[in-house]
Amino acid sequence: MLGNCKAIIVANEAHGRVELMQLARKMGFGQVVSHDTVDGGSDDEPLVVFFLVHYNISVAAKQRLLAQLRVSSLDQVRFAPIITFLPDGPSEDVLAHIEMGFDDVISLPENQHILQSRLTSQIGNDQLYIETANYLGPDRRRMERSGHQYSGRRQGNFDHSRLTIHRSVKEGIAVVRREVFLSAAPIGQRA
Repeated sequence: MLGNCKAIIVANEAHGRVELMQLARKMGFGQVVSHDTVDGGSDDEPLVVFFLVHYNISVAAKQRLLAQLRVSSLDQVRFAPIITFLPDGPSEDVLAHIEMGFDDVISLPENQHILQSRLTSQIGNDQLYIETANYLGPDRRRMERSGHQYSGRRQGNFDHSRLTIHRSVKEGIAVVRREVFLSAAPIGQRA
């Protein structure tokens, strides 16, 4: 399945770029390119593009990258799986990257079979995205354990949409369902 996809590698240093390019090739991506060499695309462009982000990029740069990609006019980019890789470490680092809006956060080293499974799960399965005035990305509650709520999660009543995204190597990326939730004043306080 990944053989029909393109991996765009995002890293600050040549070593990190080479490391992720080798990993992407090992996982079977059909095309592997560096983010700094990407051109406008072509007619034979794969319908699903992954962005693989190395851990050596600063948090601010990761946030800028996510913001830039999520406002693209191209659904192929706006709803692309954006995966970041971290060295094995504290769970707080993983949760912080989930809060940023990455589709998956993978701690390395990881078993090749599990890594391949996590990457391919981004294709052919419905993905739940949340859209607010300042966020578009995967539902950030997806990693919460039962009975536990991440302390950094936003609370309250606010306008948002829940999007069901489907990625297919044959049909591309589509929003298959959009549910709009508008905030409302309590019944006793309505004008």
